[in-house]
Amino acid sequence: MSTGIIMIVISIVGNRSLMISAPSSGVSLIVAPLVSDSGLVGLIMATFIMGLTQIIFGLCRLNRLIDIVPQGVVIGFMNALGIILLSSQLEHIFPSTITTYGIVVVSFVMIWGLPKITNQIPSPLITIVVMSIVTWLFQLNSELVKDISMVQLDFNLFIMFDHIMNRQLWLTALVYGIAMAIVATIQNALTEQVLDQLTKVESDVSKESIGQGIANIITSFLGGIWWKCTCRSIAIQCCYGWHF
Repeated sequence: MSTGIIMIVISIVGNRSLMISAPSSGVSLIVAPLVSDSGLVGLIMATFIMGLTQIIFGLCRLNRLIDIVPQGVVIGFMNALGIILLSSQLEHIFPSTITTYGIVVVSFVMIWGLPKITNQIPSPLITIVVMSIVTWLFQLNSELVKDISMVQLDFNLFIMFDHIMNRQLWLTALVYGIAMAIVATIQNALTEQVLDQLTKVESDVSKESIGQGIANIITSFLGGIWWKCTCRSIAIQCCYGWHF
């Protein structure tokens, strides 16, 4: 649910008509203790506070401070992001089934080979659809998402209002929400710098911060969690000719 809400809202009120958003590894490190202590309700409250803080940052144009960040820091940010993503996936590589490894190999070949045939549709998207259909049709013994973690399908609409008088929970959410907003704002600004270099079009980072804040507030009302623009996804889609 959070995915759909964020995508629609940020495309309307954000800086660009097409902006890919998702939970980030940097903010995830901050919220881990919060979820452990306060659960989903605390995370939703922190998402609400985070949205408000992002709007304030955008209105005060604090995002512009990122312009003084040296190019080396941007490069380091990208490299660190890649290392974090790779290391977080290593635990899922071994052990697994032979069928899963086969699907991975075929998927890599499709992602590499399809652009040589057509660039009209991103090859990862085609690969996901085709391999999902093949796995379902032939009932392949592959590892599924539910084998790693159960996905909760319940909708916690307006759940934080059930705890509106819990002062301690709100104070905890306030601290974490501000910290989440600071990290997300820095990452958003660095992502915008990378996107500017790829598209040769200057971004309005303040407007993007306000848009992200509005989106996070709306998704928190509906029981969703925080999102921010993701550099890795945007960089990949730019390579396929998408216009942001």
